[in-house]
Amino acid sequence: MFNRLLYFMYVMSTSFFQRTLPIGIAILALVSASAQRIDLQQLKPLSAFTAVPSGSIYHLTSRSPEERAKDVLHQLTFEEKLTLTGGYQNFCYPGVARLGLRAVTMADASQGIRLSSITSNGKSVSFPGMQALAATWNPQIAETFGKSIGEECIAHGVDILLGPGINMQRLSVGGRNYEYMGEDPLLTSRIAVPYVQGLQSQKVLATAKHFIGNDQEYCRHIASSDIDERTLREIYLRPWEAVIRKAGLKALMTGNNLVNGVPCSMHQPLLDDVLRKEFGFTGIAMTDWQNTNYFESLQYLVAPSGLSLMMPVNQTFSKYVKDFTRQYPWRKGQMEVQLDSMVYANLVTLFSMGVYDRGPVDPSYLEKLEAHKAVARQVAEEAICLLKNEGNILPIAKSKTILLTGEPEIHTGTGSGAVKGFDHVNFEEGLKAIYGSRLVTAVKPTDEQVLVANVVLYRLNKSAGEGHDIPFDSAGTAAADLERLTRLNENVVVLVSSANGLPMPWLSKVKGLLWTFMLGQERGPALAGVISGAVNPSGHLPFTLEKDFADAPDPQFNYLGGKPYWHGNNNFYKAYWKGEEAN
Repeated sequence: MFNRLLYFMYVMSTSFFQRTLPIGIAILALVSASAQRIDLQQLKPLSAFTAVPSGSIYHLTSRSPEERAKDVLHQLTFEEKLTLTGGYQNFCYPGVARLGLRAVTMADASQGIRLSSITSNGKSVSFPGMQALAATWNPQIAETFGKSIGEECIAHGVDILLGPGINMQRLSVGGRNYEYMGEDPLLTSRIAVPYVQGLQSQKVLATAKHFIGNDQEYCRHIASSDIDERTLREIYLRPWEAVIRKAGLKALMTGNNLVNGVPCSMHQPLLDDVLRKEFGFTGIAMTDWQNTNYFESLQYLVAPSGLSLMMPVNQTFSKYVKDFTRQYPWRKGQMEVQLDSMVYANLVTLFSMGVYDRGPVDPSYLEKLEAHKAVARQVAEEAICLLKNEGNILPIAKSKTILLTGEPEIHTGTGSGAVKGFDHVNFEEGLKAIYGSRLVTAVKPTDEQVLVANVVLYRLNKSAGEGHDIPFDSAGTAAADLERLTRLNENVVVLVSSANGLPMPWLSKVKGLLWTFMLGQERGPALAGVISGAVNPSGHLPFTLEKDFADAPDPQFNYLGGKPYWHGNNNFYKAYWKGEEAN
């Protein structure tokens, strides 16, 4: 398969990056504005359109999605087809007003709806992250999880959810690990398939991401993951094959990275040959935001690659097509055939899910939010991992006094995966409901408070998110805090809210360790249930925790010019590529 890659390799040189990266930066500046919400009154179903062209069949629900999509293609102009290969207003797929096809709405993310991506002031449950969901080892709850988010999509008018994240975790420092399901391809497959089935049971398109080898955030738009075919087959591709063959995945998002020197967003051997022809994927293959814009001189690879949609805009590709057909007018027909293939994949998928035949919003689904909160709580309960319990320090009897210390826990990562949530019940509130006045909370407790407590619970946070990887360092003042706490009180239990690895020089000195991931808005009752013994901590850690980062697969993956860089967006490393002194 990868002999075909040699055809592309000659363009991927350092001089190429130096030439194209500033252009990508300029494009980013033009289209990085916040989401714009379409007036929902304009998102009317096709049945409300009364000016259907004579002889058309695309409006007839009795006809197959394939027939309807082909009929629309037959009526589109070349310019309209080109428009339908790109996004609209940052989080939409454009409509065709003259044919009565409404715009199609999208929203982040995998663990709920990031309402800022649809500029909504409503409510959406902040569920635990994908890593926590995988830790449950529970396919049934994964299906309910996906179905619940699908119901919230209907309540908020979202046709396409930009999740779930099914990347393979290869490094414990990956910034977006909280959005993914760990390092095991079988586990990821067993959780991702029911998630997709649950979500798409509500006729909301799932968008698995990011295809493929998007292992890191460092240099995320130009880094190449060089992977041999055996590794691709045994690790990376297995979840993708599962969600396509078993769950009927309707959409996917390509990674920002390159694989073996070729951008994922235009990688024909993987997108077209493997996903579409071998696995049978027929759905929408979209870019991550800005993905193709970093490779201006490679636009000729886009149309035949199996990609069908560039988000949030296709202006670089559109310019290439217009320049190409102007220079070679006799090849316009050949280009139109390629555009037909791209647009058909989008249209047939949307028709197959009934998107054009419905309005996107049903506010009555907001009545299900209470049930969704219960789902979030169950996932959080089943996710918590018990990693140390010396002397049966856990569970803690209700007669004991507890000191809860450390900074308030984090409930989600940052970036496109962040879900704000509402009616949060934090660790303190959850424990207070069970232990009452026997719970004392102090971020910086006095020696006396530490000494008199029967048990000390220490909240250890390590935040993470899109756009940067997370150094394998101790989180904040945790090491110093725990040195003091364990010196004053031998009964210390650590609560780690993190998706990333960290050194644990304090591990032998503490009695207990719970890995609490990022548990969303119902984290408090879930933790309290485990601490009190009402819930058995049955979670399974879905990734490897290194004792030392030297044990990682590639401890120096992010070194440039002899020193480490952690940030992923181009403004942090562009100076290096331009030969300038980097900060």
